Amino acid sequence: YFKIAKGSFPEFLKASEEGVWPYFEKIGARIVGMWRAIPDPEGAGAARDYDEAWLMTRYASLAHWSATRDAAALGGDGPDYAALQAALAVRRALTLETHVTYLQ
Repeated sequence: YFKIAKGSFPEFLKASEEGVWPYFEKIGARIVGMWRAIPDPEGAGAARDYDEAWLMTRYASLAHWSATRDAAALGGDGPDYAALQAALAVRRALTLETHVTYLQ
């Protein structure tokens, strides 16, 4: 889950698709998808000053997810790692809050 700057979902998604996901797929993660939450236009959330993005990614196990926190140890630190770092910097700049939920 990501709480991101209002109107930044296209940029956030682009950084994910072009810089983050290729590297994570290289190290065994499987991206299911990313969605922007659409607030009920008549509800209280319609006037909020941020957007919400939900990302679902499949890992082989919780240990695999944990290992991907040190991505360079699994996939090296070549040009694709530099692209990952640049894309993560874009996402960090747009992110107001984030949290992870594990499902099995």
